Amino acid sequence: MYKKFKGSIERHSPLLVGALSLILVFVLNLGACSIPNTKELLSSGVNVASISVGFLIASISVMVGLKNNPNLTYLQIEYRPGLSYLDLLKSYLKFSVTVSFIYAISSAGLLMFNQQEISYVFDQLFKLWIVLSLTFLVSLFRIIKVLANLLDDVFK
Repeated sequence: MYKKFKGSIERHSPLLVGALSLILVFVLNLGACSIPNTKELLSSGVNVASISVGFLIASISVMVGLKNNPNLTYLQIEYRPGLSYLDLLKSYLKFSVTVSFIYAISSAGLLMFNQQEISYVFDQLFKLWIVLSLTFLVSLFRIIKVLANLLDDVFK
């Protein structure tokens, strides 16, 4: 029961963190007015998202290219009962690539606003960007965690 519950939390962790951060951002009123250097932060967001998209797409390419390699049977090791590392990685990679693209586009889009005059619209969009940032980071952490567990299982 505990493993099933733990797996469910892991599977939904980016969305859970996103929902919690959405509540906190609006309750604490953390917007562009309360965070200095928003332009640099958004620029960094574009860079980090672009790098992560490249990394994730490269990971997918490697997995596709090595699909029929008999030496890669370790990807069929069960991560949890009924779920292999391959199945888990496929679903997590799809989600992370999607979130990374949205994050990069939203970062670039917010850079187009005039940050000298922080408008109400920009402030609200920036709040949503903070939520998206946390969702993005948790989705990347989740993939890194699964890959680390795979390494542990392969090299026991």
